[in-house]
Amino acid sequence: MNSIKSIRKLARNILLEELTKSDKKEIERISRKQAKLIAAIEIERVVGKDFEKSIKKEVEKELKNSATKEEISKITKSIIVKLFRALSLQDKHVIDKIKP
Repeated sequence: MNSIKSIRKLARNILLEELTKSDKKEIERISRKQAKLIAAIEIERVVGKDFEKSIKKEVEKELKNSATKEEISKITKSIIVKLFRALSLQDKHVIDKIKP
């Protein structure tokens, strides 16, 4: 029993000691290193090893949706109409002047 109490007292004394600046910097360095490692592992788990493939996969999944296709077609149509109006107001033969 006495040995357990003495070990506890010793542990308390060690834990109550004030950390030096070098100790704090070392702890900070280790924690940053661990945080970077954990973040990298989590990013790889979520995104996968190939980030570009993951993005392509997500975009393809969204483009398969018919609502998304309709939205894209509406936006494209409005842009083409605005472009045509702007070109027709400026010069009637703008399209003929464009050389391939």
